[in-house]
Amino acid sequence: MDTALKVGVMGYGLAGATFHAPVIEHCSRARVAAIAMSQAERAQADYPDAKIVADFDALVAQDDVECIVIAPPNDTHFDLAQRALSAGKHLVVDKPVTLSATDARTLADLAQQRGLLFAPFHNRRWNGDFMTVRALIKSGRLGRITHYESHFDRFRPKVPVRWREEAERGGGLLFDLGPHLVDQALTLFGAPQAVTAFVKAHRDHAHAPDYVHIVLSYEDKEVILHASALAALEPPRFAIHDTRSSYVKSGLDTQED
Repeated sequence: MDTALKVGVMGYGLAGATFHAPVIEHCSRARVAAIAMSQAERAQADYPDAKIVADFDALVAQDDVECIVIAPPNDTHFDLAQRALSAGKHLVVDKPVTLSATDARTLADLAQQRGLLFAPFHNRRWNGDFMTVRALIKSGRLGRITHYESHFDRFRPKVPVRWREEAERGGGLLFDLGPHLVDQALTLFGAPQAVTAFVKAHRDHAHAPDYVHIVLSYEDKEVILHASALAALEPPRFAIHDTRSSYVKSGLDTQED
């Protein structure tokens, strides 16, 4: 008897094909049971045992699918997630879950009312470099932390034509890399006392934010979260300064590649 959780994946672009389906398939307690996408050949070749359906309605209609992963463009998340929960499916939504806090709360309330699991997807909690930082802080080897910086900086001066560069569709670095930076900081330090943020579009012809600088203020420390598309010289990925030492980690984690 197959006791693995049967998961349906909505969207098979970068997120669905790279970050969701492989993780599900390599988990002994879950498997990709169905994928909704228009290019059936690609998904069927990757997952020959999965049922490939044309759209979200067909995915929700699969009786054996117990959980649905939402991984298409950001502006579709709320509607699809609401429909999945209404159909009685457990739910994982790629970040950002929705484009507003109000919509996210609506989904959380609906899931609670129906007794369903509703979770955002924060894969970078398990990046090797962040796990090292988390373990180092937990070990007590550092002194009292006074300053923490976390960067996702790249050099991409040309604005590509894609939905991720369209502000009205939830594109830009605030919704793309910002959730990872914020989630990691909250995981380490909890909620701050104050938040200051600078969100701008600096590149020529940019329509969505490509510069994000967030300061989380705590009683005894400052937490700097930064993402930019115009950083030809990358700063450290992590920098921690405390009363006893400093810790610096350069370069993006290799786990994604």
